[in-house]
Amino acid sequence: MSDLVAKFSSIARNAVWSTTADQIKALIEAGELPAETKLPSERILCDRLGISRVSLREALRVLESDGYVEVKAGRGTFVRPEASWTPRAPLEQWGEQHEELIEKLLQMRGLIEPGIAALAAENARPEDIAALRDVVDRLAGAAEGSAEAIALDADFHRQLAYSTRNSVVGDLIDYVMNATGQERSVTLAEPGGVGQAAIGHRAIVDAIARRNPNAAETAMRAHLRDARRYLDNARARRAPIAGRPAVTEERPAR
Repeated sequence: MSDLVAKFSSIARNAVWSTTADQIKALIEAGELPAETKLPSERILCDRLGISRVSLREALRVLESDGYVEVKAGRGTFVRPEASWTPRAPLEQWGEQHEELIEKLLQMRGLIEPGIAALAAENARPEDIAALRDVVDRLAGAAEGSAEAIALDADFHRQLAYSTRNSVVGDLIDYVMNATGQERSVTLAEPGGVGQAAIGHRAIVDAIARRNPNAAETAMRAHLRDARRYLDNARARRAPIAGRPAVTEERPAR
């Protein structure tokens, strides 16, 4: 195996093309792949990384859009000099690279969280409701896009799950909140995102305090619609990468 090929590491199957782009970009920024370096062929890179040609080409398209590489027809892919790099903000880049994941996470939340809110309205204890109100009050005072706001938003949904008094639900939401950290970062960084999240949370708590499962479920659905709206706002401001196809993962090329 050549020294150049050995620089690349196998890609985890749950990451695919976005992690491929991150790995190649890191090698370029570290000087491991200097300007004018020709990358190994698609076949060799796919074998080494353990990914498909579809994923590799999507990664290279992103890197070309950001100025890290140039794909020359019939010649291969070459690293561009640092002066050509135009990386996007990490949060913007994450949102662009994980559109499908964001959509699936919102679908999952829409399936389970309204039911959790309804169950909390039936089972929450007074101390649970007090804890929920405390989190909402602190969230309302947090700065937009801040780490505090993101943590408090996650704390609210965790506390809501615990308020169902069902330990399995609590464990599930712990996983969901860990999986949706970046998605929350996008919505809470949008102008007005933190304030609207606090309003949505407060409506859910008020319904729980009234012991009204239907109202709690309805309030949660409204809150998730708000989250989708703020994600759509963030998406609308991003310039799409020209010619990007829908990415469907396939078996690695051999």
